Amino acid sequence: MPNNPPVHVSVNDACARHNCSRAFLYRLIGSGKVAAVKNGRRTLIVARTLDDHFAALPPAKIKAPAAPAPIAASSTEEATPVT
Repeated sequence: MPNNPPVHVSVNDACARHNCSRAFLYRLIGSGKVAAVKNGRRTLIVARTLDDHFAALPPAKIKAPAAPAPIAASSTEEATPVT
């Protein structure tokens, strides 16, 4: 028997699956970017729409951190007293 992915997932499972908050997920649902259905009081997320949303996000463009500036040699000269 093939292992088919679930068609619907709970809000908690959807958040865990994509490491996002419930508030963010509900904003996606409210904006129409992710589909959800109701089963009684329970909200179920249409898994395909959630996966499609995250798959369509652009890749992150992260610059490598700049090399640290070289540390200037400290002056070890003794101050000459003023007489």
